[in-house]
Amino acid sequence: MTDQILIHDSQSASRVDTDESRRLLVEWNATSAEYPRHLAIHQLFEQNAASDAVAVAFGTQTLTYRELDSRANQLAQCLALNGAGKGTVTGILLDRSLDMVVAVLAVLKTGSAYLPLDPAFPVSRLEFMAADANIAALVTSSTLASLINSSATAILLDRDPIDAMPAAPLGRDVDAESVAFVLYTSGSTGKPKGVEVEHRSVVNLLCAMQAHVQLGSEDSLLAVTTLSFDIAGLELLLPLMTGSRIVLASHAEASDPLALRDLLQKTQPSLMQATPSTWHMLVDAGWTGSRAMKILVGGEKVTRDLADALLDRGAAVWNCYGPTETTIWSTISRLERDGQPITIGRPLANTTLYVLDPHRQLLPQGSAGELYIGGDGVARGYLNRPELNADRFIPNPFGPGRLYKTGDIVRYQPDGRLEILGRNDAQVKVRGFRIELGDVEEALAACPQVRAAAAVVRPAASGESVLVGYVVAPGANVSEIRSWLAHQIPDYMVPTFLVPMKELPLTLNGKIDRNALPNPDVEAAVPEPIKDRLEATLIGIWESVLGVRPIGRTQNFFDLGGHSVLAAKAFARMEKTLGTALPLATLFQAPTVEKLAQVIRNSNWKPLWSSLVAIRPAGKKPPFFFVHPIGGNVLNFVGFCGHFGSDRPIYGLQARGLNGEETPHTVIEEMAADYIRSIRSVQPEGPYFIGGFSAGGVVAFEMAHQLKAAGQEVATLALLDTEVLTLRLAEGSLGARFRHWVRTIKINLRYASRMGLPEFLVRKSSNFRMRRKLLLWAIREQLGLAIQPAKLTAEEGFLLAMRRYIPRPYAGNATLFRAGDGSDYPEPMLGWEGLIGDHLDIQQVSGDHDTILQEPHIGMLARLLEGCLENPPRWEQGPAMNVDMNAASGGRTAPWTSAMELGKP
Repeated sequence: MTDQILIHDSQSASRVDTDESRRLLVEWNATSAEYPRHLAIHQLFEQNAASDAVAVAFGTQTLTYRELDSRANQLAQCLALNGAGKGTVTGILLDRSLDMVVAVLAVLKTGSAYLPLDPAFPVSRLEFMAADANIAALVTSSTLASLINSSATAILLDRDPIDAMPAAPLGRDVDAESVAFVLYTSGSTGKPKGVEVEHRSVVNLLCAMQAHVQLGSEDSLLAVTTLSFDIAGLELLLPLMTGSRIVLASHAEASDPLALRDLLQKTQPSLMQATPSTWHMLVDAGWTGSRAMKILVGGEKVTRDLADALLDRGAAVWNCYGPTETTIWSTISRLERDGQPITIGRPLANTTLYVLDPHRQLLPQGSAGELYIGGDGVARGYLNRPELNADRFIPNPFGPGRLYKTGDIVRYQPDGRLEILGRNDAQVKVRGFRIELGDVEEALAACPQVRAAAAVVRPAASGESVLVGYVVAPGANVSEIRSWLAHQIPDYMVPTFLVPMKELPLTLNGKIDRNALPNPDVEAAVPEPIKDRLEATLIGIWESVLGVRPIGRTQNFFDLGGHSVLAAKAFARMEKTLGTALPLATLFQAPTVEKLAQVIRNSNWKPLWSSLVAIRPAGKKPPFFFVHPIGGNVLNFVGFCGHFGSDRPIYGLQARGLNGEETPHTVIEEMAADYIRSIRSVQPEGPYFIGGFSAGGVVAFEMAHQLKAAGQEVATLALLDTEVLTLRLAEGSLGARFRHWVRTIKINLRYASRMGLPEFLVRKSSNFRMRRKLLLWAIREQLGLAIQPAKLTAEEGFLLAMRRYIPRPYAGNATLFRAGDGSDYPEPMLGWEGLIGDHLDIQQVSGDHDTILQEPHIGMLARLLEGCLENPPRWEQGPAMNVDMNAASGGRTAPWTSAMELGKP
């Protein structure tokens, strides 16, 4: 469903008194500003044309301002000879390149309007736009010219002798009221409509945006947007007006977050503009940002989380809003780290905003109404659509000029900023693209196999909005319908899910009942044997990104709801997890886990091993690092994600040797040093928040030692039910040893009762074998014989390391989270007395050693632990122990005796 909202008429809304009317009409619309309203766009560029500074860079190719102007003049001369001039439209059918920028300027110099024709669009779409705009000429290349049939003269940049034309200016006067470009947007009637935007509107927009972003001659802008998307006009024209440099990303770089991340790092631009979807992909790809880069974001809703992530990565962030019909952007809002809801801000220079009821009467602040936009940015209208122009472009009842009826439902905040609430029609935004559902339904219904169709927007399991198409097509194959659509409409308009229906549900008056359309039901995977660990890893990544479980190794990524944005996320996670970077196009040739795994194998892939596991890497606060228990893995820490605040990153430290290839550590001190190197790769400096569960607490204890010795602050050392008593039994009295063995027998009896004698015997058999190994290691070491670590498992290496470790007192604070059901613990400090040099805070939690990391006990543990992270305990001078035994506890008993109790995970 689209987010349609009904608004009240003026009779039900509060009346607007004189003072409020002045505020709404005058004070909040006081945007008048001077700009060179008599100049055309290219004339702003020509003011810098004598410069030898680089104007545009594409890969290793560059053009100076002087060279760009010269080449644009030559192409303009050629175009003028072939019919391009005032009142005409010239098509540009080119891949992203230096030639594309030259073509835009050349067309503007002739007085013609340029029409972007994206080579990625279906041929039928391109031919419709070219015919509807009645293009006079087509700038293209020999390889792309055959894409469409057109009667217009084709100028082939790679074959025609453009460089033989004069490089002098064409000498034509282009007035500011001439149309600069025509951009086609989705249409509710099933046919796209061309928006005519004049030079003056664009010049106003460029000057208004420059007042905010302040580009200078030493700055650069990374241009990533396809020319057919209106915001590309800002990316290409603003730098050329200000004497800055355009860094033009290729199509491959702009659509692949890993490549775009690397390009950002390499070029270090001063400004970049993109949709929230693109920024999300960059963040997911591990882009760390630049404190010198300014950020523009717009085209769809911006969340608070994304805003904060961008603020952490850039010098300044602005949220922009505007329909194509009012020239790219109409409002702007500089975002701050204030935790407030995101608004679209206030009008740009020479722009007016009005919130009106269905009778086009002014609504008071706080009332929801439709947004109407006036001012110098309002476009001329839709090309050859007089009826639509009369409906959408109306005379301004509050002043001179016209207003554009946006269809967006908004309301004013008390400070004059606008908040968008939804739409009053079937127009939607998906991944930044404006889509009319009628356009999609028209394309679906035109498919020969489809008898009836509908389209809606639904929230997907991945958290974003997706297009869903419903078709009545008896006997048809969904894949065939999808393939047919791909040749009729652009990729972003093809529904993510296609749902076959016997009939479409209807309301009582015979219209499609969109509320009764079912959510897409992804068919569960038929259980299939996974070939190896690589396939298992890929399935895990796909399930996480797509929000679908289970996924079979032969299921198609796109049939599961995948699209280019989700594919980019999946490939970014593949690089992090597997250490392999593949181009996104690989997924089109290998769209299943089975095929993709084969591609990776053929690339001589080897697993990328790291002790550091990003359980939840996103968040503004310092991360918390968990050390694994005796088994070596960190899976039991995942449950903290649902209880910790979303802004706290969580990392686990897993044992070397788990993959069967790494040599495990057999010395605690070396293990701790290795893990410190890992955590400092993501957090170079303290304060550090570290902890460990069970035996992992001992490693965390040693890490705290080493960090302190290196001059780093350890804000929190958390010991999660970690006992060190048996580490020092050899130094204890005969009575202490006797009490330990009595306790062990009691716990084993209870353990046998709980799990049943057969399972208990299997477990004890495993423990016996491990104890026998420990005994053999002790004998070998007594005889001076070496133990070969490479032959040990991760668990065996850890046990050997624990056996060798002699803890030293730690000159710092720690918090011990003790399982409340551990009634057999001999004393409350679990052996830590004398080892914590300052203060030991003991928090009792519910559950026993086996269950404190499981629901419901993990919730209590997480709350106490997060409280400790947010406000580390502070002690005045006094006793070096604080014991809190008032926490709630469950009704289970502890089956675990110590870090040396073998066979435990």
